[in-house]
Amino acid sequence: MSRRRRDVSIPDELVDELLKDYREPADLLGESGIIQQLTQFDVS
Repeated sequence: MSRRRRDVSIPDELVDELLKDYREPADLLGESGIIQQLTQFDVS
């Protein structure tokens, strides 16, 4: 089963807001980083 990929445009302002406190890679990829937080959202 293949997943359909949606073309999504993320506004620069949103990216800037999400990354405003970025200091090191763990802030993005760590146990409580932004990636972990975003994957917890149920996107239907």
